[in-house]
Amino acid sequence: TPALEVAKNPIWTDNQLAMDHLFVGKYPDLFTVDAVHERLVNLLDGYYHIQHRSIGAYDYAWSNGSTPPLELCVAYYKQGRVFAFNQSYIWNQDTVVECTPLTNTSQANNTEWIKTTFTSTTFDKIVSISSVLKFTTLFLNSYEEPACVAMNVTVLMDNTNHAGRIPLTVSLTALFLQCHGNTVKTLSDADRALGISLDLVIIVVATVATLLTLRSLLKTAMLARRIAVFLRKYSKHHLTMKEALKLFDFWHINSVIADSLVVTGTILKVAVELQGDVATRNQSEHFTVCSFLLGVGCLLIWVGALRFLSYFHGYNVLLVTVRCAFPNLMR
Repeated sequence: TPALEVAKNPIWTDNQLAMDHLFVGKYPDLFTVDAVHERLVNLLDGYYHIQHRSIGAYDYAWSNGSTPPLELCVAYYKQGRVFAFNQSYIWNQDTVVECTPLTNTSQANNTEWIKTTFTSTTFDKIVSISSVLKFTTLFLNSYEEPACVAMNVTVLMDNTNHAGRIPLTVSLTALFLQCHGNTVKTLSDADRALGISLDLVIIVVATVATLLTLRSLLKTAMLARRIAVFLRKYSKHHLTMKEALKLFDFWHINSVIADSLVVTGTILKVAVELQGDVATRNQSEHFTVCSFLLGVGCLLIWVGALRFLSYFHGYNVLLVTVRCAFPNLMR
């Protein structure tokens, strides 16, 4: 599944700002132990109440609808203690990461655990405090199809420098998901009438073109039959199928097939349009067949446009070459 290009998506930029306001707030830099406690409590509250606090459509990533516990991960040195009064320290650079699940059963217990775990002395060895929040969301707007997204929100308190300032950052990674739902759009009577009128014009024009081309092919078939009778009567030669096919114009056959597909597909389109709203059309099997017929028909029409290149000498040589080489290429 392709990842979202965050920097190029304006909607996703708004989503980034929403996460910043929910989990960072006005002050992205922390300078006191109390500020760290406050932001961690706010992180817990924002995570477990995101469905009610946020105006966006956010839910937890678990498919069964339950709320997974928030895991708070702390990276710290095995030993780290600074004695500023005499410029000495105890330091073991080996880093350990411990993750603790914090449930929503008792807010008071979580707050007490935060206060006892993160004291002024423990920050001498703490490298970072982080948590990965997993949500699913859905973007709705009037000019694009709905986008369903699974996203990981990483909240990081980085104390690598141990300089009395801990920056609080929020980063997002996301993946597209398959949306399930129906989009209902109501067309005005004028728009519906205009669309059906254009479809009827296409049906009439394509039908007339098909009849005229069939008339030409019928005359070619009658000519081939008369030639066969003439040759059999006066030269005792039987006209072969290969010789008879050379009398027929390939472009006429292509035109008949293309126009027939367009007429059939447009009739199905009108029938589907008359069923009702877009949701009904998306659920109809006829809509898939209609799309296929119109797509192939348009492709053959563009192929038929190549016949006009034969009127130019240079392109005609190219077309003749391709036509002669086509059987060998297929083999």
